[in-house]
Amino acid sequence: MKKWITSVFIAMAVMMAFTTTSMAEDTITEFRIGVLGGENASDRLRSNECVRAQIEALLGVPTKIYAPADYNGVIEGLLGGNLDMAWLGASGYAKVYLTNPDIVEPVLVKINNDGSFGYYSVGFARVDSGIDSLDDMKGKMFGFGDPNSTSGYLIPSIEIPQSGYSMKPGEYFKDVVFTGGHEQTIVAVFNGDIDAGVTWADGLGEWVDGYNSGALRKAADAGLVT
Repeated sequence: MKKWITSVFIAMAVMMAFTTTSMAEDTITEFRIGVLGGENASDRLRSNECVRAQIEALLGVPTKIYAPADYNGVIEGLLGGNLDMAWLGASGYAKVYLTNPDIVEPVLVKINNDGSFGYYSVGFARVDSGIDSLDDMKGKMFGFGDPNSTSGYLIPSIEIPQSGYSMKPGEYFKDVVFTGGHEQTIVAVFNGDIDAGVTWADGLGEWVDGYNSGALRKAADAGLVT
């Protein structure tokens, strides 16, 4: 696959973990962790099992991971008191905080290998598509991930129009669609269902590997794309 934007979209916030205020109670009998969409549910559960096991050992209570189909499932889980912790991007946290600022508290941040804690929204297309920039996307299909994703929607949905390309379907792009998540966007581009899309990466390491971390790296490691 080919990257065609490397630095236009930078997600200006960190990926954070948040706990609900219910954790202030003296006694808990269960701890529930929400994991945002981005890859299929089984992979999310598997890749976070080490976190679940360590938290369960530390707290001494049953600990479960929940992987809703979309970002909103985690957001509503926090707001409804059905989750005790979740990893959130800036947009997801903002939605929770703006709805109820007393329900969440930031406690952790993802640190990159170089000590930084930002990440990028990266546009990409197939190598054989002939697409090297947004200029090549006129009349083609563009895909976002989830409407509550910072890198998969919020930042590029602002940056692209500011760069002079209308996001209204039919005006510049043939259509603009939501795929459902980062992994779904990557697979949709790879399969030719859409011509290009956006996802997240730390921007460190080699592009050929999908960088050091992010949805592209997970997809490459899983053998979904090269």
